[in-house]
Amino acid sequence: MHTNRNHARVSGAVLAVLVVAGVACSTVDSVGDGGGSPDASTTGTSTVPTSTTTATGTGTPDAGPPADSSTADGASDADVDGQANDGATNDASATDSGADGGATPVMPGVDGILRGTVSGNREQSWTGTMLLPNASCPAGAQTVNMGTISCCRFTGSFANVSRVPVEFDLATGMGTLAGAPIGPFGAVILDADGTMRFRQPTLLHAQKAWTAGVEMARHMLAPAVDIDEATKLYSLSLMRAVSDSLRNMQVTWNPTTKAFRITMDLTMYTATAAGSCGLPTGDSSGRLIYDLR
Repeated sequence: MHTNRNHARVSGAVLAVLVVAGVACSTVDSVGDGGGSPDASTTGTSTVPTSTTTATGTGTPDAGPPADSSTADGASDADVDGQANDGATNDASATDSGADGGATPVMPGVDGILRGTVSGNREQSWTGTMLLPNASCPAGAQTVNMGTISCCRFTGSFANVSRVPVEFDLATGMGTLAGAPIGPFGAVILDADGTMRFRQPTLLHAQKAWTAGVEMARHMLAPAVDIDEATKLYSLSLMRAVSDSLRNMQVTWNPTTKAFRITMDLTMYTATAAGSCGLPTGDSSGRLIYDLR
């Protein structure tokens, strides 16, 4: 009996130790699972606002880590869909637009002026000639000898465009395309579907249209040598407009569908006295047409 009683005491002590140990382990585990560790708490708290601030610039603390990707895409989508209304998003949109020509719908502002970007088909091509010697002969131009005279000759072209900034004042019929002035256009014509149509003979806009074409090319980061050549055709009075297909340049806007379009029908340019040099292959010339929306 004495031996059995001692064995019972030992067994009871061991059981007590195991129970205490079990309680202690349970306490430690519950603290760890509950985020009681200072390291885990600090890491979890700092990750979310840091990620959000970097992506959006707003520092919203309750936005999850995916905000890095979704916010950037969301801001672009909001701009494209015309849903961006807060100042922060508009500021970001303006920055993106300046950096990469981000697309935005053409919409009226509080001042009634339409603003946005347009894309589409555009052809602008030229051949320029001038008598040498002439310090204005563009870099890379050919020198063509014609008996006792020499001619400076250069050719080039610009292709289609995208995300070109446009402004148009519905009240005055004036605006800008790629920052270059266009208009004024004639009185508005209302179509049956509510489209507002502004049109004007192209010949009245030929020089502005050419300059706008050059600025569109600059916006598209065209080679500097091509920009220089196309600019000199008018700055040196090498050519002038002589014809167009439908004799009009046109802007249309539908307030209901928000559809905006600016077109210029084919305009031909021919040499002036300054743009002639007696070449058998022709003197200065050019052509311009675009359809942007």
